[in-house]
Amino acid sequence: MFNTIGRFCSKAVAAVINPTVRLKADFPWTFTKMAKHYAVTFALYLAGTFVPMLLFLAIMIGLSFAAPHVLVELMGPQMENMTAITVGMTVITFLCGFGLQVWYIAKVLRADGISFRQMLALNLDALQGSWWAATWRAALTVALGVACGQLIQLLPFLPAPNQSIAKFMGSLNGPSLLAMGLLAAVAAPVLEEVVFRGFLFSMLRAQFTRGRLGSFLGSQNAADWTASVVSGAIFAVAHMEPSAMPALFIFGVLMAELYRRSGSLVCPMLAHGINNGMGVLLIVLSQAH
Repeated sequence: MFNTIGRFCSKAVAAVINPTVRLKADFPWTFTKMAKHYAVTFALYLAGTFVPMLLFLAIMIGLSFAAPHVLVELMGPQMENMTAITVGMTVITFLCGFGLQVWYIAKVLRADGISFRQMLALNLDALQGSWWAATWRAALTVALGVACGQLIQLLPFLPAPNQSIAKFMGSLNGPSLLAMGLLAAVAAPVLEEVVFRGFLFSMLRAQFTRGRLGSFLGSQNAADWTASVVSGAIFAVAHMEPSAMPALFIFGVLMAELYRRSGSLVCPMLAHGINNGMGVLLIVLSQAH
């Protein structure tokens, strides 16, 4: 038993200190093509996020004039249905925004004759199909992320995280909490990892090895770390939670490095799911007490 634990600890330390890089930096697009397609995905994200909201507001305004009694039934006499409606709109806008991005990524890759799953390494091929290899790497990364998050909170010049989403989820129960929990622990890890790691990080990593920028950085390792930092920064900003940005940045960098070192997008998806799932579990447990 102790030998087994010792071998696992040795592998864990090697994975952090002296990793085997399994992800190929072979995204085929030029910088211009990359920028063009990323701009389109961002526009689709905005459309998927805001169009449903605008349609909902238009329907509400229309009902207030044409059928106010229907609006009262929908919202509830004391606005008691407002929380459920907010949850429903949150789920719809998230799935539409990120769903359109993933659809477009798959579409343009397919148009170039590129396999979506193979290019983004949405498989366990690099780990010889081992779910155990993927799971322990994901768990180790989450533990490292939690430790870094605790250290960040000790810095005196950073504001305490607002945690508005956690507070909102803490006010929920029943189907509304279940819907938000599934969104946070299942949908978000899958869709966000495809967009931020599988697509954005992979493109940046390939671009940073080419041309003048590649010559300036000088090595694949420098290009890899630069791509991790840049994609992590974009990931943090995209969440629009200023007080949580330092922790989100560290988390984004860790997810990118997990992806690069494991060679499988499944690993950051698992880690993201474990991290968010623990948050949901803590909310449920806090309500139980």
